[in-house]
Amino acid sequence: MSRVINITPFEDITNINLNECISESPLKGFELPRGMFKKKDDIFGLDNWDTDHWELILNNRIISINRNFGYAMFYYYKGIPDDEWFISPGKEGQSVEFFPHFDDQHTSNHFNFKYFVDIFFLKAYTAYETIGHLLYKLYDLEINEDDPRDQVSFKSAIFKLKPENHRLYKDLCKLKRSDDFRKGVAMRNDIAT
Repeated sequence: MSRVINITPFEDITNINLNECISESPLKGFELPRGMFKKKDDIFGLDNWDTDHWELILNNRIISINRNFGYAMFYYYKGIPDDEWFISPGKEGQSVEFFPHFDDQHTSNHFNFKYFVDIFFLKAYTAYETIGHLLYKLYDLEINEDDPRDQVSFKSAIFKLKPENHRLYKDLCKLKRSDDFRKGVAMRNDIAT
């Protein structure tokens, strides 16, 4: 017997108290320091005009990360029974039954939670890529146009910072090797599969 599952995308989204839902966010209250990536010797402001644009993009991504964290937490706290993800045999004799304690409401909550978690990680990693772009601008890092692998990215910016600002290079390498960063990459990769 097949069961029809009714999912309600974005259910109750207009009733969310977002400030309450982002209370656990690691970025709650974070503000990007204005002008953090500005060149000090840009007399006419031409380089900084473009940098201001990219800082605005980064700031908007940080706001979006917080907002999507809040939406994900809203659906998480609405209820997703996660003590037992499967049973074997299933209630109707199948070899395995996934989400055995889910009703339609739980399935909707799970669907909405996963949607906002996906966007949270997408925005988080585009924020890192935007930082890479800003580092390229700030340090005038060169791109080898003859090498298609040489692209503006967070990873390549770190690599190219070594001769330009060794201390920042070491700090960003430490960040990339940190347990939190690695866990984030692993979670993002698990979601993608």
